[in-house]
Amino acid sequence: MNREQKIAEIREALEKATPGPWHMSKLSAGYLVDDRGKDITVFIEYNEDGSVYMEFENWQNNARLIANAPEWLRFLLEERDKLIEGLRKLAKTNAENISEIREWKAKQNDPEVIDLDWYNYVARDILREVGVTVG
Repeated sequence: MNREQKIAEIREALEKATPGPWHMSKLSAGYLVDDRGKDITVFIEYNEDGSVYMEFENWQNNARLIANAPEWLRFLLEERDKLIEGLRKLAKTNAENISEIREWKAKQNDPEVIDLDWYNYVARDILREVGVTVG
């Protein structure tokens, strides 16, 4: 699975998940619920008499992570989208600058024309490594 497929999978999972916010139940310790009280997941299992049957290790920290996952994932995806858009603008500006410098050099009849294409290829390779394609 490539990077974009993984991002699409994460977005789809967020859309299909029970809407948040999620929080620990005030009525029953060890239950993560949504605002309507619907169970999301359980971290403590109880016997029929109400006594604790099994308390999962590190459940408080796991519950915090799971409860915040939708909000945190959305935030990270939004930040990723902003960064990619910024990289695309930067790449476009870089290409435009190289083009302007090449035109200026040509007008100066300068025999030492720097191979600016090399810099452009390096910049595009770096962007490709982080998953950004530039037209």
